[in-house]
Amino acid sequence: MDIALKYPGVESRNWETSIPFVAGKRELLSRLRFIIAPLVVLALVGFQVASADVPDSTAVRKLYPPKKSVSEILLYVPSKILQIPVHMIREGAKPFVKGISIPDEVKKFPATVFDSDNLIIPVGSAGSRSGFSGGLSFNFRNLVSTHDRMRFIFTYSTTDYQKYTFNYRAPGMLSPTTGLSLFASYRDRTQERFVGLRQLDLLPEEVSYRLEQSKLGASVYTRISSSLSLSISGEFTKSQVFDGENPNVESRLDSIISSLVNLSKTDTRPTRIWSISAELRYDSRNHPGQPSAGGLHLLQTTYNRGPQGPGNVEFISSRVDIRRYINIYDRRILALRLLVQDIYQPGARAPTPFYLLNRLGGQHNLRGFKSDRFTDNDLALVSVEYRYPIWDSIDAFLLIDAGRVFDQIEDDFRLRYWEWNYVFV
Repeated sequence: MDIALKYPGVESRNWETSIPFVAGKRELLSRLRFIIAPLVVLALVGFQVASADVPDSTAVRKLYPPKKSVSEILLYVPSKILQIPVHMIREGAKPFVKGISIPDEVKKFPATVFDSDNLIIPVGSAGSRSGFSGGLSFNFRNLVSTHDRMRFIFTYSTTDYQKYTFNYRAPGMLSPTTGLSLFASYRDRTQERFVGLRQLDLLPEEVSYRLEQSKLGASVYTRISSSLSLSISGEFTKSQVFDGENPNVESRLDSIISSLVNLSKTDTRPTRIWSISAELRYDSRNHPGQPSAGGLHLLQTTYNRGPQGPGNVEFISSRVDIRRYINIYDRRILALRLLVQDIYQPGARAPTPFYLLNRLGGQHNLRGFKSDRFTDNDLALVSVEYRYPIWDSIDAFLLIDAGRVFDQIEDDFRLRYWEWNYVFV
């Protein structure tokens, strides 16, 4: 093949070559193809193997649900079944809730009327004896010292129950770890319930009486550690009972006294009592209102004495309250409680009036029984409670309470006469 190269201003020259240039290039490329293709495949495979050892940053950010054990699955399934009615109500109410329009003026009303330090809050409740009650709670903060709080509560009910309470609490007022508390109250309960003294000496039907009680006291408390505190309190209490005002049951005190063997006229006498108490508290709960871990251990003893004279009142009351909270998993809480209360009368004293004795029954102890169902000097209570969520901030309860009152707890602790109940809420 002849190749001629021409350049401007340069004389043309002819070269003749005998090398097959184009044909040789094609043959070389065809041979290299069988070598390059396997190398490319091997390179790609090697890249994939190397990249498999490098962690994927997006996979690390993914949230994988933790694996549940067999016990957790057994607890999880019943709670989901119990949530079905709640979910049905919520889904059915959504169309109606979305259709409600609240004016902006109504939304801004709480912020304009109430501020962060001084609050006026309406309060209300309902009970089998008090009926429906309503009132106001006045709350004030930072009045005398930093972080102090003062509260007034006034309530009145449909059955003429009255309650007026005052409480002032100033942590760190006396020293960085010592605070002061002042309190006063007046309560008039017109339809208190009474069934009888002792575990077995009970009336065939409940009776009613009226209790009027006033209290005035002060307390000094100091924090020993982050969980341990000690408080010393002094209190004056004036109490008096009258005929009840429940028209549906017997409400005359004379009839109540004549119907019971263990009740006399001195058990209904008015009292004026000075009390001094010491309380040791160990509180390791993670939240005081709705704890899910930790516990509360309380030991309290109180000396009570009235003025000298006939029917003088003198007794020592003690209380041991132990509570533990165990978070099983995912807000499934097991709550345990042991409560023991005792009243001891030194020397030959007149009996303590029945309205000052320990009681079982109601929303705070031995739930499922009527309020103050059992009355006596001593009491013991054991409670096991399982809490589980059924909605965002709504929990349900499965609980078992067992308890009994005693004349003297050390004389007869047999389980035969213990009362117990189970409740689902």
